[in-house]
Amino acid sequence: MILGVLMKNLEAIEKKRKANQYSGNDDDDDDEIKEISSKDKGKRVASRSGSTQTTLNQLLKKDIREEARRQIARFFYTSAIPFNCVKNPDFIKALEMVAKHGPGFKPPSYHDIREKYLKQEVDQTMKLLEEYKLEWKKK
Repeated sequence: MILGVLMKNLEAIEKKRKANQYSGNDDDDDDEIKEISSKDKGKRVASRSGSTQTTLNQLLKKDIREEARRQIARFFYTSAIPFNCVKNPDFIKALEMVAKHGPGFKPPSYHDIREKYLKQEVDQTMKLLEEYKLEWKKK
């Protein structure tokens, strides 16, 4: 008798599972691997239990990110740049701009930094200073 009840229960669960598959509504409590469509590439696929599946692309990016961080740190060490420069908003903005540019970014040359961009920064500072000088004259 108990065996008959269990068999009916299993059959009902199986029918419900099949019905849900056809309707697109899968209420299984079992962990399942979902098929990744082209729009989901590179994203984490979550299962019903809350665990996530890391894609190969994410693992490669993690390795590249770690290598880039080590190279930035090595640049600081070999150039004797103080560590607190990492907190400088201009440093963060510069890295964001390089990332935005993407692969193939060529850094400025020694001459560009020493001449071109230094002159531009001095000019910008002088313009800002002129505004303050006008304000100081009023007082």
